[in-house]
Amino acid sequence: MTTQIISRVARGEYWLKACVLSVLITYMLAMLSSLKAADPDLWGYLAFGRLFWQSKSFPYRDVFSYILNLPWVYHEWLTGVIFYPLYQTLGSAGLRKTAAPTIL
Repeated sequence: MTTQIISRVARGEYWLKACVLSVLITYMLAMLSSLKAADPDLWGYLAFGRLFWQSKSFPYRDVFSYILNLPWVYHEWLTGVIFYPLYQTLGSAGLRKTAAPTIL
């Protein structure tokens, strides 16, 4: 009877260790995949995020374009709104570590 209980406990500990290990491996793989060069659009996300937070409104004109005064829809606005404060508080390394789990 006690050997059955011990084996059940051992199996439970095995599954817990396996789950923790799989989560750690997944996170490490996500971190390694984020070591590549930054997304070319990252500067735009950060610039428009800064513009949003400073003006407290959405940009309806692309002020960073060569052709000014054309109507424009910023369809990736949420990325800039989230990434800019993260970049301000955590820096580039913190932004990379925070965004790494979203790759999966």
